[in-house]
Amino acid sequence: MDRPRMLGLVKNSLPPSVRVTEEAGATRGYATLTVDDGHGPHLMTVTAQRWKRDSPEMEQVFAAASVRRDGARVVTRRASAPGGERGEVQWEADVLHPDGLRISVSTINSTAFGLPPTREAPSVTVRQLVAIASDDAWKSP
Repeated sequence: MDRPRMLGLVKNSLPPSVRVTEEAGATRGYATLTVDDGHGPHLMTVTAQRWKRDSPEMEQVFAAASVRRDGARVVTRRASAPGGERGEVQWEADVLHPDGLRISVSTINSTAFGLPPTREAPSVTVRQLVAIASDDAWKSP
């Protein structure tokens, strides 16, 4: 999946109070956004990958997943961000769709990993991250 399409899907799913101030990422499969709701900018990342649903790697990642009615497997994580000894937190939603499409959306309370926090918590909630990663729009061509 190309970066412009990924960015468009994420932007369309953000709460109205959150605006994108910067975009970057690889050409395909990975994108980053700096977002801000007026209380401090922070980083969001999104990856899109294709996997065999029963691959050993995915079985391990989604071992404790909840399963939605459509068969999508969902895992959320809340943890200190890598290097988070200064109060950095990272929230993540990881969704494996029944067709093997894996969408992972995460956010930290800083503009980059290893930098001091710009706010206490990200402006996008874990529930909103799950909604973004599980949106059916990812499956459209």
